[in-house]
Amino acid sequence: MKKELKDLRENAQKLLNDMRAIHSGASAQKRSMNDEENSQYERMQADFNESRKEIGRIEQMEEATRYMGEILTAPVRDAIGGDHKDSDMESHKREFLSMIRGGEFDMRVLRALTVGSDANGGYTVPTVLLNTVIKALSETNFMRQLGTVVTTTSTTNIPIGATKPTFALIAENGAYPAVDATFGVKTLKAYKVGGVILASDELLNDSGVNIEQYITGLIIEGIGAFEENKFILGSGTSDYQGLTTATVGVTSASPTALTSDEVLDLFYSVGAKYRPQSTFVVGDSFEKAVMKLKDTTGRYLWNMGMTAGVPNMLNNRPIYNSAYVPALAATNVVAAFGDMSYFNIADRGTMIMKRLNELYAGSGQVGFQVSKRGDSRITLDEAIKTFKMHA
Repeated sequence: MKKELKDLRENAQKLLNDMRAIHSGASAQKRSMNDEENSQYERMQADFNESRKEIGRIEQMEEATRYMGEILTAPVRDAIGGDHKDSDMESHKREFLSMIRGGEFDMRVLRALTVGSDANGGYTVPTVLLNTVIKALSETNFMRQLGTVVTTTSTTNIPIGATKPTFALIAENGAYPAVDATFGVKTLKAYKVGGVILASDELLNDSGVNIEQYITGLIIEGIGAFEENKFILGSGTSDYQGLTTATVGVTSASPTALTSDEVLDLFYSVGAKYRPQSTFVVGDSFEKAVMKLKDTTGRYLWNMGMTAGVPNMLNNRPIYNSAYVPALAATNVVAAFGDMSYFNIADRGTMIMKRLNELYAGSGQVGFQVSKRGDSRITLDEAIKTFKMHA
């Protein structure tokens, strides 16, 4: 698989070089690309995009193979409390599996699993399973890698400072400068997120199926898609706050196109102290457009990351792509740039799972109602700016 990845990256780089040669040839002659060049460029662009997607798929498969093998490798130590012998731990693992498959419970384990359960009888997901879900989300969602993740066992709203402290010279016995404790405070809340996972009776009764892996994989997929959407598009009002709500740094002159100067204006709209740690978050149409742009020396602003785990670069800063960032169109916010450590992500409380035996029985299925709580906030407005298209 490593050789396949190497070949794909080399092919993608060749396509990119050929695309740039066509674009540069037309630019050198101070003209737009003709119909034949446009057609050739678009074909190469399509092949390039497919290569990038395949590279991403292979990298994700490699990562999935690694972390899926870890699911429920240890039982519910934290849910039970204290230290237990290996035989007890295996027993607890079997009992949690029994809840999923619909078998009988050992009452001691049942009591442990219902600690912190919701009013409707849902079971607190074992810490080891919750940790596996959070770890997998962190490995597959780039905003969790770039942002600051706050994990608590409480569902109480948490105020977080949204201003920098004020320091100054102080005379001997002089007063210390202070900031009003209520000024500039933002709150990480505990919004409830949930969904229902369906499993057939046959699947649950098949002892050859790793049902924990199946359920956990679907939890990761469902929460992952929800979070990426909200981290980008969340309104921030009774909702997660997404990057597209950040302060506008640049508004384009055109409602459908962008220029290299405007991209550089976005770069410099973020303060100098934040830029060395800053990253771009964009969508397909923005990245496609910016791949053609050059600076005043003729150097392309965008460059492909050729090594596994190394992102593409825009003006020497990492650029990440999300399907949820809006396309280039009038009034859309199409990119964000800034120090994403000021984007706070909250994992709040525990995860609850409730088995729904009757609701889907008519179709030969069992539902698993899963919920967790979380939030996201931009904690320092000056650290992250956005690119907005003209009306």
